[in-house]
Amino acid sequence: EFDELNAAYLTLSALFDAFPMPAWKRGLDGTINWANKVYKKLLDAGSTVELSELFGTQTREAIEKQRNGQGIFSDTLSAVAGGDRHVFQVTDVSVPSGSAGIAVDVSEQEIVREEYERTLQSHADTLDQLTTAVAMFDATQQLRFYNNAFQSLWGLEAAFLDSAPDTGSVLDRLRSDGKLPEQPEWRRWRESMLATYHSRDAAEHWWYLPDGKTLRVLANPQPKGGAIWVFENLTEKFDLESRFNTMVKIQGETLDHLAEGVVVFGSDGKVRLANPSFSALWALPDDLVKEGGHITAIQSFCE
Repeated sequence: EFDELNAAYLTLSALFDAFPMPAWKRGLDGTINWANKVYKKLLDAGSTVELSELFGTQTREAIEKQRNGQGIFSDTLSAVAGGDRHVFQVTDVSVPSGSAGIAVDVSEQEIVREEYERTLQSHADTLDQLTTAVAMFDATQQLRFYNNAFQSLWGLEAAFLDSAPDTGSVLDRLRSDGKLPEQPEWRRWRESMLATYHSRDAAEHWWYLPDGKTLRVLANPQPKGGAIWVFENLTEKFDLESRFNTMVKIQGETLDHLAEGVVVFGSDGKVRLANPSFSALWALPDDLVKEGGHITAIQSFCE
């Protein structure tokens, strides 16, 4: 029995010594009585009998308190070892002869996570400055980010948006508030919107809201799931275009009835507008004074 237990002990010791992460075992008095090679290397312990502690006194007391209460401790802790600060995912368990623990170095992952959070915050700050409404939903279709323009566009409470509602709930809420156009078959229309999450390509929709707004809606699915929804309010643009086209039409009809010849050239020297009196005055062919014709061609013909 001793030989079997000793063989098992040597096997496990060799296994833990091969681990690229520190591991240790404590006696009933709480002192470390065994540690693997990585642990000793981190603390430059060498072959000394008394092993140094990886974590400070307060951290060890917190580990012992949680381990005694739950039988196991698992959390992310930081420690200085080898002259550098490391972040470890520590697991420590109680055993009849004391306790044993292992620490996985997650320093690189922590750096990447912090960088990701900083980048995400930077993007969020940038998107908050946009006048275009943006909302991001994750792979479960839950709302994870929205900018100020999104909340302002739909007039939704921050409490509702911060509760991470899914896309369907947001659409249902907008419909119940009378902010979406009425659909003959609401369920089918709703499903067509949610189909974005199962598509590889971005989808474009036009929403004509009851309050007169015209929205260009872009739903862009993400490679790892979820989608980014962009709501571009083009109401003012369309209104300006309509007013501009109306003004140009009225101006054109007015000029067409003048007896005086009128022609307008752009900064590039091309015809923007010309009335029939101008062509008649100089006996110009129609193809010379059509929009896009150049002033040099008219000059050459007149000469």
